[in-house]
Amino acid sequence: PMTEVALYPRPEMVAFQNMVRPLHVFEPRYLQMVNDCVRDDRALGLSHSRKLLRAASDEQSPDEMWQSNQSTYLPFDVYSVGRCEIVNITDDGRVHVMVHVEERMQTVSEVQVLPYRIVDARPYGDESEQRRLLGEVNEKLIDVFGALRPRLAKTFLSSEWLDLWPYDASFEIFSHLRFEGDLMQAVLACRRPSERLKMIFDTLDQFDAERQ
Repeated sequence: PMTEVALYPRPEMVAFQNMVRPLHVFEPRYLQMVNDCVRDDRALGLSHSRKLLRAASDEQSPDEMWQSNQSTYLPFDVYSVGRCEIVNITDDGRVHVMVHVEERMQTVSEVQVLPYRIVDARPYGDESEQRRLLGEVNEKLIDVFGALRPRLAKTFLSSEWLDLWPYDASFEIFSHLRFEGDLMQAVLACRRPSERLKMIFDTLDQFDAERQ
């Protein structure tokens, strides 16, 4: 499932699950972002930044560089996400925020760039053997069917397919492809998703080798 996340990119802005990260927000677009997140119950992503697009003055401190030249930074694709809590608003309009970090997420696509960045993101879990094997199966599916059956290859590139858990994908693939009965019976009787995915990959790999 996708989640809309407002990104707060800043050098060294890295947090982890179950942390509470304080923020001192004063730039207008990020004041708007924080207020919007609280009003709309939108998740906020704390993102380390990368890719300097134009150099800042050597005489600027990191804080001055950030205040005057934020457009020089782009967020990383993986970051921590949580909910905002405004704890204090100063007389001159600065806001003290606590972000209650809940999980890691990864950007899938951009929703908006200005006045601040909002993205569609999905959970970024630890890579398991099952997830790795599913990735290899997906790559092999595209190798085999990319030219032979473009419409089928498009199915295996769709977000609906790529978002499947390995357990589900190891069965769902048979809604799109037919294999020999012995293989499908072996898959049906197998109780481990990683073994099912390995059987599928080996069959696709053999088919790929034979057609070349």
